[in-house]
Amino acid sequence: MPPLQRAQSLFMFAKATSTLFALRLRTSGIHPEKHPIKTELERLSLYQDKLDQFVDISKEPSHRSTTLNYQAATRFI
Repeated sequence: MPPLQRAQSLFMFAKATSTLFALRLRTSGIHPEKHPIKTELERLSLYQDKLDQFVDISKEPSHRSTTLNYQAATRFI
């Protein structure tokens, strides 16, 4: 599996696990905002933003970073 797809699948697994745990806390009468799970959800939000940036970069068409000066190159041949 390519690294970007692996990162997306692991992120979704972490997001689902954290969401289910927050739901369990709510049903137990504990507000997730007053529990350490809040920092985990904030961290996942940060990683989601970073992952979205990488997905956007991977969708961009690749382009050359340099151009070749053919006249200068023929002088060396």
